[in-house]
Amino acid sequence: MIYLFIIVFTYCLSNVIDEWLNPKMVLNWYYNFLLKIGKVETDEQGNVISAKWFIYPIGFCKICTNVWLSIFIIAISLLFTQIQPIWIVPTIIASNFLVIKF
Repeated sequence: MIYLFIIVFTYCLSNVIDEWLNPKMVLNWYYNFLLKIGKVETDEQGNVISAKWFIYPIGFCKICTNVWLSIFIIAISLLFTQIQPIWIVPTIIASNFLVIKF
């Protein structure tokens, strides 16, 4: 049961963080910071042409952010609950499936 909670929680948290990075939202300053340190180049439509690799896991890519959030939440859950470590990878895959699909 805890696995389903982790899957849904990390999916929702990834979506919320992604929405908060939009203009006129709470974390837009962080998004602008990522654009600056990542030396992001875009085309006329706003699609990313090139960027530094290290900005993707720290918030620029929704899927990468979901993986790191899932790992962090599972690591904390391992400390305070009795979850089986064998379910870590399927939990991350299921959470990312939700992010990709929806």
